[in-house]
Parts: sequence; C-alpha cells; structure tokens
Amino acid sequence: VQKVRDINLERKRKNHNKKFKKKSYFEKDLEDFSIELDYIVAVPRMKLYISYSSRIYSIYLRFVAPEDIFAYSIVLHNSVIMFGLPLLPIAVGEGGFL
Repeated sequence: VQKVRDINLERKRKNHNKKFKKKSYFEKDLEDFSIELDYIVAVPRMKLYISYSSRIYSIYLRFVAPEDIFAYSIVLHNSVIMFGLPLLPIAVGEGGFL
C-alpha cells in the first residue's frame, strides 16, 4: 500500500500536481501520468483451493497408483496440508522452505 502511495505521489509530481483523471492497473494506461496506479486485492480462498485439490487428487487415484503420484504440499502456518489430509506439523527451514 505504501509503495503504491509513493508511486502515485511521483506520478502526480510528473503530471504537474494535477488531479488524476482515473485509476488503472493496466500497464498501457499507466504510460499516461495523469492516470493513478491502482491494484486489485484478491481475497484468499484457501479452503476452496484445498477442496478442489482434493477432488482432483481423487480423480487421479482412479487412473494412477498413489505411489506414482508426486503430491506437492501447501505450507500454511508451519503445517502442511496435502490434498485434504489432516494438518501435519513440520519444521520450516531458513526462508520458510522445507
């Protein structure tokens, strides 16, 4: 948020401190300094993602043996969620990676 605020202050300065015409997050629009940089805030939907991941994994299991599937994991607050299985405690390494 602060970075966008700083960028917009600079954009406004380059536009002779005139009021912005509109807001945009499109690169093409932002070639014009009279347009304010904007952004989209995406609401996290982890529960939905995990639900879909579990469903997809179930489909895989109809055609492939479990030992032939490399299931990646999601690190979430020092726990691992693997396709709908219960939370498993983990040790997180330097930089938050296993």
